[in-house]
Amino acid sequence: MVKHDDKFKHLNYLVNNKKIWCSEIASPEKNTPGIRIVFNDDLLQKKFEGNDNSAEIDLLFEFLSNLNIICPDKSYNSVKESILKKLQNQKPRFKMSLILPEADFPKYSSVVYPDIKEHKLARKLIAFNAKKLNIRPGKYENDEAKRIINEINKKMVQNVNLEVAKYDFKPSIPFLIEKTESIINLYEQGKRGIEKSSELKIDYDPRERYREINDKYINYLKSYNYLIEKFIQINPQKAGEIISIENLKYMLALVNEITILYTVSDALHYEIFIVFLNISHDYLFGIEYEPEIDKKYKNYSERFYEHKTSLSDKNAITLLDIKDTNQFIDKLDSAFLEELGFSLINMLTICRILSRWASCTKAKMNTCYTSDFDKLFKVCNKNMSSIIEKEELKRILNFLTLEQSNVLLIEDDLIPCDDLPVWEIKKRPNRYNVKPIIFIDDHYCWGPWSIYRMLIIWEGAITNGRLPFSINKEEIKKAINFGKKMMEDGLVTKTYEIINKFTPFIDKEVELYKRDKKSNHPEELGDYDVLAFIKQKNLILNIECKHLNQVFCLKDARSLREDIFGKGEDRGYIEKIIKRESYLKNESEKIMEIMNWPIDKNLPEIISLFVSKNLYWWAINPPYSTNIKFVTINSLEKYISSLK
Repeated sequence: MVKHDDKFKHLNYLVNNKKIWCSEIASPEKNTPGIRIVFNDDLLQKKFEGNDNSAEIDLLFEFLSNLNIICPDKSYNSVKESILKKLQNQKPRFKMSLILPEADFPKYSSVVYPDIKEHKLARKLIAFNAKKLNIRPGKYENDEAKRIINEINKKMVQNVNLEVAKYDFKPSIPFLIEKTESIINLYEQGKRGIEKSSELKIDYDPRERYREINDKYINYLKSYNYLIEKFIQINPQKAGEIISIENLKYMLALVNEITILYTVSDALHYEIFIVFLNISHDYLFGIEYEPEIDKKYKNYSERFYEHKTSLSDKNAITLLDIKDTNQFIDKLDSAFLEELGFSLINMLTICRILSRWASCTKAKMNTCYTSDFDKLFKVCNKNMSSIIEKEELKRILNFLTLEQSNVLLIEDDLIPCDDLPVWEIKKRPNRYNVKPIIFIDDHYCWGPWSIYRMLIIWEGAITNGRLPFSINKEEIKKAINFGKKMMEDGLVTKTYEIINKFTPFIDKEVELYKRDKKSNHPEELGDYDVLAFIKQKNLILNIECKHLNQVFCLKDARSLREDIFGKGEDRGYIEKIIKRESYLKNESEKIMEIMNWPIDKNLPEIISLFVSKNLYWWAINPPYSTNIKFVTINSLEKYISSLK
């Protein structure tokens, strides 16, 4: 700055290419002493890349030594020694590091959220609709609460439709994309800061900060995604009518209320947790959750943060090795090519190009990019390792483009929904976060961060042996089942390898009725995924390994709960684990003899584990209590080490 800005040319004599900084005592005002410090940016960054706080201490002493000249103090040296004694060799409070962004987006872009004013207006509209529908004040629960919420939400959706119809589609979409991208950009910056916090001395809980950032930005992002999809659905044609910031805030507030009401309705419908609807005398809606919900959510958020941190660790456990991963990807890629007419790998590569469009085209970074097909074809081929044909690129772009004709549809249902089916994930391929391209006037329009997030969604799904949404094609389904089976086997193998570090008395996929045919072990007992005996702790580990899909909506949350914990008299996987544990307790000596394990005079304690790759809400907040311990594969070794 000093070198290139004429306002600071009088400080050029303090620029030193060999020193990190140079300082002097000066007088910015008459009779007012001051201290100037001029930094060498390149050397400064290297200095602040360190893993301790020595750079901060050096800079502090640079300032204090000058201050001591201005105001001499006999105790300066002892103060300096005290500071060194207290602060030396600690983590730094801040660092400088060069982080290349995953998307070509401007460093600064204004973010728009609804203010209190807009939220009040949205709630006032709910009250107006409730009064108009003759809904009485009171406290409601179960089906009656759901009925009222659905009635109100239907009216709120109509209100949003009327608001959207006031504008012009063509200028509105780039504007909405820009503001959506700004939200994602801020979220990514905050997330990166938390990820770096482990290297710093901080005075906040990173788990709590992660929850705050995630809650704030993801909720707003849902509202923006809904609004973009709504504009595509309505396709408003009020020529020249552009959305103002104030009107955007109001629409976002309306959408936020709709999203909350959908969530509450789904929670009631799928019986996820207890919810009450309170309607005051002036028709204001209040949602009252079960008393323990905040505590449950906090516990889950903290554990989820720790889980995510463990996944990003360089020593994180992967279920497949490179060879198996490549085999799965190749199989899936071939299935896409055969049944959809394009390569999955090519699709993901093109998404990377779109997210880094400015870099690939040497253009100025923007909040939203547009291109016709011919330019896309040229740029993609220039930045790909192999040539892609025009027809394949067209199929990929069509696959990634959100269209009006499909936005209300759910797979296998030809009748469009009354509103955007936000309650569905698996059977809803036509949503903005997985189809983030919009076609306007022969041009493709997209936001770089939305493309990047879509890429992460696809890569995350594939590494878990699934797709972001179901694709009803036989070869693709076969490839996904092939990968999922490999991952299930990999989970058992990795669990075996971890437990084997603690004991040689271990085996996997143990079917007792096959090992010892004379003793008539029940065949319906099934197999013990991993069965182990830790002699020094006199423990038998009964381990069930399950690689289950992650949950992204409340409908899937219920399905997962029923898979693990059952429904009604059926107790799902839990029942099988408990039966195997009970059999181990009753027949422990016989089973230990079959397994050739040393038998102690004291019967061993039985511990049952449910091991998974992913962390689930129901593992932290089970619908009923059991003695089964839920452990992720990345925390398994730590858990076994903690056993007494």
